[in-house]
Amino acid sequence: AALLSHTLELLCVALIVDHAVNASLTSLPLPLATLLYLGLESPCPPRAFFSLLLAYLLALISIKLAYQLPLVCGTPPLSLRTAHGSANGTEYWCSSTSSAVPESLFMPTLSRRVDYALGLHKFSGRASLPQHQGLLRGLLPDLVALVLTLVHREMLLVTGVARPALP
Repeated sequence: AALLSHTLELLCVALIVDHAVNASLTSLPLPLATLLYLGLESPCPPRAFFSLLLAYLLALISIKLAYQLPLVCGTPPLSLRTAHGSANGTEYWCSSTSSAVPESLFMPTLSRRVDYALGLHKFSGRASLPQHQGLLRGLLPDLVALVLTLVHREMLLVTGVARPALP
């Protein structure tokens, strides 16, 4: 019960931690919204803000999930599987020469790529950084922020601070 009375504070912390963990351009609006809007709107931001935040988080999670599909190549960044062939007896689907680059030279370049700057990257496989972190661990900060946004929006309705949406 004590946590339910502080859902706004928990949401603000979750949005800032989300950006601290992801550190990308797509996660940048979350702490900016927290510091520039949530902190200044008194006593509570309108319900429409939380609906917009919810839509943004859902879109962000959907895009990150879509990027995990086998249709999208991890290397080169933001490319689709367009070619099928074989080199050195191993099959490849993406038109990429990065498989010929040694791991010691390939890994340091990952953090400077455009897909990592946007926050879109594979959570497993050769083009993942950190290596093989998994889908749940990769999406956990976004999912926590999404759940806390839903909980806070519901608490606004329960306490009567926000009016329910009209049909």
